[in-house]
Order: sequence, then structure tokens, then C-alpha cells
Amino acid sequence: MNAKFILFIIIIFTIYFSINLYLFIRGWQALSSIHSIRPVYSIIFVIFCLSFIAMIFGEVKLPDTITGVLYPIGSTWLAAILYFTMCVVFFDLLRIINHFIPIFPQIITTNYAKVKLITFCVSVTIVAITCIIGNYHFTHPTVTKLELDIVKNAGGKKQLHIVMASDLHLGHAIKNNSLKNYVELINSLKPDIVLFAGDIIDRDLNYVIKEDIGREFKKLNAPLGVYAVLGNHEYISQHVDDAVRYFEQSGITMLCDSVVNIENSFYIVGRDDRTNPQRKPLSSLVDTVDKTLPVITLDHQPTHLEEAENVGIDLQLSGHTHNGQLFPLNYVTQRVYEVSYGYKKKGNTNVYVSSGLGLWGPPFRIGTKSEVVDIILHFE
Repeated sequence: MNAKFILFIIIIFTIYFSINLYLFIRGWQALSSIHSIRPVYSIIFVIFCLSFIAMIFGEVKLPDTITGVLYPIGSTWLAAILYFTMCVVFFDLLRIINHFIPIFPQIITTNYAKVKLITFCVSVTIVAITCIIGNYHFTHPTVTKLELDIVKNAGGKKQLHIVMASDLHLGHAIKNNSLKNYVELINSLKPDIVLFAGDIIDRDLNYVIKEDIGREFKKLNAPLGVYAVLGNHEYISQHVDDAVRYFEQSGITMLCDSVVNIENSFYIVGRDDRTNPQRKPLSSLVDTVDKTLPVITLDHQPTHLEEAENVGIDLQLSGHTHNGQLFPLNYVTQRVYEVSYGYKKKGNTNVYVSSGLGLWGPPFRIGTKSEVVDIILHFE
């Protein structure tokens, strides 16, 4: 590991433990009126806090039975501390305001210990309900419909029915049953072709292969085939070549900086993920493409969208952003990416960035949605 990466890890975990310490202290203070609960509170808090660290560093190395326990606890806690922090900061701001401009009624100031306990209980209830709703949104993906006109001849085809999904993140959180449901949902839409825009696995490819989660892909029904590109998580797994082989064995045609012509009607251009510094420029990939036919590009990360516009791509499909996954992080991704989620047209290039079908870490969609994208292209 290089020095920059080590420094990054130190900064991230310093922030993580600082936030946890802040929350722990506030919770400890809120339980001042019932001292007997404090030891139990401390044990539970430490377990939740450390489970996330163990999940990050031990996911690939620990036995599956242990990871199966750590992953849901640690990932849930990561979302919970976000919303606990929002609650605690809100109440602390009220306390600061009250210090300078008294706004609390006498019933609060004379029963402060009881008010702190009630505030603690209210915060836990709010976070719990938020997570329950968020898990429902994750486990009940929606179908987003998109119809576009491509003013090109497609070898006699009048239209093309695409189902696109990204960011499945198969692994310890999203297993066989989830993928089975995804495949059933995709098949129910009766697509001509299925496209996956990267991050098919999460981090642990060995677990995916061991459980043979990808066998469900073989049940996809698409007359024109199933195609996919790599995402950054395939590189995080450090087994890119093994991942490509496994996906191919599961019935997916991988496009790694390559182009395929479908029935002399349209092209699919599959870009390697930008994590790979050796990936080819988009301009070189389309050198041999007949641009009188429709050209569709799969590129996991929606960066430098002007490249697709400049080389005459008709439709670019991307993912990666998760649209922030958890409110208010969607506002962060909106600042980072030109298109964080949804549709945009740049010149003659149509761009769609999916919020993803699966997710990373916390099993919640709060302020965002899990989706498959049902696309109808009309040709002229």
C-alpha cells in the first residue's frame, strides 16, 4: 500500500471513530436518569461500532458464517450513524440556540434528565423507522421506463427493447435469492437484449463463485443476448480476469474495451472501467464502427460525458453513483457528476445514469430507489 492510501485510510477511520465517540457520549448523557442501562448500552454500541470495521477488513478473510453476521450489523450501523448524527446535531443546535436565546419552555428546563431520555428514545425510533422504510425500497426495485428516438436506420429494425441494470453488487449482502428475483423481474419485461453497466460483484468474488450466485444469470431470456462491462468493484476484488471468466460461464458476454455488432443493426461499445489506467479512449474504440447505425455505449462511471457526444454515440448507459443511495448523500453525488441520476441529452447523445439495482453496504434506499431501466429505442 502506498503512503497516500494509508493516509486516506487513517483520515477515514479517524472521522469514523470521532463520530462514534460523539454519538456514544451523547447517548451516555441521555441515559443519566437510568444508570443501570448504561453498561448494556455501552456493550451494544461497541459491538455495532466495531462490527463495521471487522466487516471491512475481514469480509474476504473471515469464515462465511462470521461474515454473515458481521455484514448486516456493520452495514446497518453505517447508515444508522448517519441519521443518528443528524438527529443529535439537530438537538445540539437547539441547545446552543437556547444558551444564547432561551427558547425552551419551563417544562423542559425543569425536567431536563427526562427530556434527554425522551429525546434519546425519539431518535432511536426515527432512525429505526427510516431504516425499515429504506430496506423496503431496496427490496422492492422499481421499473423506470424510457422511450427514445434514434434518428438512424437500424438495418430494418423499427425498435429495440433494452433492459439495463447496474450495480448489482453480488456478495454477502445480495445473494442467490435476490439475484433470482432480479432475473424474474427482468424476464417479466420481455427484453430483446439485457445490458449490465458494471459492478456486478461487490468485493468477494470467491464467495460469489463458491455459492455460484451467477447461475441465476443463465435463466435470463433475451433473444439478442446479455452483455456487460466491468465496474470499479470488479477491480476492488483484485480478481478481474477471474470475474470475467465467471461471468462468461454464467451466460454474460463481457465487453472489456471491445465492440460488438448485433445483427448488422446496431453496435454495443463496452468500455473498461476507468479504474484501469490502461483502458482505451472511446475514440479509438469507435474507429471501426459504422456510425450510420445506432451506437450504444456501456460505461460504468458517468465521467467526461462530452467524450460520448464528441464521437457520435447515440446512447450511453452508466451507473456507479447509486444516486447517493442514502439521503442526503444524493446531493453530494449531484455535485460530483454532471448526471448523478436519470436522463440527459448532450447534443445528439442520449445519456442515462441508473441509481442501480443492488447497492453497497447499508441495505437501505433512503431518498433513492433500486431500479431496472426498461428502454424502448425507436429507429428511423
